Amino acid sequence: TGLELCRPCREELPRLLHGCQRCGLPLPDGARTVLCAACLRAPPALDGCFALFGYQPPIDQWIHSLKFGRDLAAARLLGELLLAELAAGGLPTVGAPVLLPVPLHTRRLRQRVDAVNPRHLLIVYPAPGTLL
Repeated sequence: TGLELCRPCREELPRLLHGCQRCGLPLPDGARTVLCAACLRAPPALDGCFALFGYQPPIDQWIHSLKFGRDLAAARLLGELLLAELAAGGLPTVGAPVLLPVPLHTRRLRQRVDAVNPRHLLIVYPAPGTLL
């Protein structure tokens, strides 16, 4: 598949099978709702969100390495995993899927030595020349 992980390792990743359709946070196993309690009380200003993985090892380590260590290999791997899921039609969507990196606050972006928002790399790395 072109991914830098073997099939058994990909199958061990902490997939998030049941998440809130509004914010993407995990819902309890067996929940009969599609929205978490927080979104029911005060819906965020977005239509929906989907998280492919839970924030657990090794995903949390790769994200930390990308954010704080500027690990471009982690950006590439995470981006490729997301692209593979999109290509397989595994992401729930209403209409066309839209991927948006979460921007850093301007003050935080100025603090970064490389002046690159690592979330942008997740969009750029998986599909150079492809608009996501």
